[in-house]
Amino acid sequence: MGVESNENLVTGAEVGINGDEQIRIALHTAVANGGVALMSDIIEALGNEVKRRHLGKGLSEQGKAALRRCVNSDAVKAGYLLPHDKRKPGWHITPKGRKFLQSSP
Repeated sequence: MGVESNENLVTGAEVGINGDEQIRIALHTAVANGGVALMSDIIEALGNEVKRRHLGKGLSEQGKAALRRCVNSDAVKAGYLLPHDKRKPGWHITPKGRKFLQSSP
């Protein structure tokens, strides 16, 4: 129970959610949580968007890995999120990340 078959799992890209949009989802999640989000929060947010766009399909392990790469690498390199810090758990949005959200659709 609660375990979905592989045929019911997709990546964000497979439902048309590109890397930039996945970063925006991560940033929105951080803002909604007071400026910081755990990876589990971000994965849940993307999973909900996947389900909304693809009539109930869930986010695959490959999709979760791609999202982690977007957050860990792309969003940090762009300056939208602070690098991971064990002393301050979660992904912290930066002023540049907030500005990106305001300027993006």
